[in-house]
Amino acid sequence: AKLREKEETRDFSYEGAAEHGIALDLLEKMSNDAKIDEDWKGRFSVLKEEVEAHVEDEELDLFPLMKKVFSAEELDAMLVPKGGSARIQR
Repeated sequence: AKLREKEETRDFSYEGAAEHGIALDLLEKMSNDAKIDEDWKGRFSVLKEEVEAHVEDEELDLFPLMKKVFSAEELDAMLVPKGGSARIQR
């Protein structure tokens, strides 16, 4: 939500949410499969590639941009508390 408040990070927010949705859909399809077959392996391969690309985009582009755009206090407020968990909102 915070990423959408700043023009510089808004596109990352919407793209990231879409990528999270795609990953969740693939995981749901994979978990409903009765067996591991070629379709399942194909979905797994796509999921792996998407997650790797998503993480790379965040680490190389988004996180450095966030350090420039947000104050230290804003960044701290976005952290997941210890013992907490990040929730993906759809």
